[in-house]
Amino acid sequence: MQVQDVVMLINSINELTPAPTPHWVTSITTISAAVLGAAAGGMGVFFSTHRIEKSKVDRERASILAALQAEVSALMRVAKHRNYAKAISESLNALEKLEPGSKVRIQANIRENFSPVYRAHISKVGLLDAKLTGEIVTFYQLAETLAADIRPGCLLAVDGGTVQMFKELETAMKDFFEIGEKIVATKLAR
Repeated sequence: MQVQDVVMLINSINELTPAPTPHWVTSITTISAAVLGAAAGGMGVFFSTHRIEKSKVDRERASILAALQAEVSALMRVAKHRNYAKAISESLNALEKLEPGSKVRIQANIRENFSPVYRAHISKVGLLDAKLTGEIVTFYQLAETLAADIRPGCLLAVDGGTVQMFKELETAMKDFFEIGEKIVATKLAR
């Protein structure tokens, strides 16, 4: 082999061999890989934590709704078994046959704290959707109003009520059952 052939061979080898990478390029590549790795890892942790928290809130929402539905169902069942709506309707019918301005008394033994589940979860009812939250609050306000009107020692039990008062009471009782049925039938959106 001649010198010229050796030089050509060395030049060919040099062309195939990449030039050494400058130090600054290696540093930038290393830093970029570290930053991208940290960002990807951080995003993974964020989304993982977010998913876990969402799952936790979803379970809490489902638990709150199930507990409230059970209590609403029980309250409606008690009201039906005790014939509250029938007693109100019969009192209204009797009043309408009497002279205008006449009053009729009605009372029912309703315990003071008949809604312990609602009271225990009142601060968390807002976790449910707005429409359902509104229905739940309305249901319990109706229940409280009905109870306050007919409990022993209360207005209709002591002073009695007029036709107008009993019409309002009858409407409140109908709303109580209608809204209660909606609450009991509600399914949470996933």
